Amino acid sequence: NTKTLTTNKSTSFFIATYRNEKIEELKDLSYIAESVNPQGIQIKKINNNFSIMFQYNEATLTIPSTETVNGQEIVVNNQSGYMILTFNNDLKVVSAYASQYIEDDRYYQFYEDLTSDGGVIVAGGNYDTIVFNPDETTSQETIELDNSGDGIIIKYDANGKVEWATELGSQILNNISNITEVSDGY
Repeated sequence: NTKTLTTNKSTSFFIATYRNEKIEELKDLSYIAESVNPQGIQIKKINNNFSIMFQYNEATLTIPSTETVNGQEIVVNNQSGYMILTFNNDLKVVSAYASQYIEDDRYYQFYEDLTSDGGVIVAGGNYDTIVFNPDETTSQETIELDNSGDGIIIKYDANGKVEWATELGSQILNNISNITEVSDGY
């Protein structure tokens, strides 16, 4: 089948859903590209929805009420980092959040991926002691990684809060360059 979508905008961002090799929905999401200039876009199906994760620099994204499930405008502000938008099958925004923690000066990352629960998993290494304060964690407790030079894995929830973090390493410099979600963990 053929669907056509045209725009007069200088920056475009289109998304389509397919079922049985046919386009079900085709939508112009140029309001995203015009506001945040997304980079490194990843898309993953999560339960009955799908999420888009992308990097951006100092931007405010306003999602019009006509584009959301609940009919309420969503405004996402952040200096820079990652933004995650979750859409339903009708391409309406279910949730949106930004997290500067996912891209953080306290560590360097080699890999990040969306997880099946709508969160993000990050693999990399640390330069120095990393402390996530209670307001940055789901447990409302401080999480500390204190072995500089170790490989690290950090799991963020769907709201950008740290669920857990761990270090792996030896007495030499260690990094983790990739991580994969499997049916019973990572």
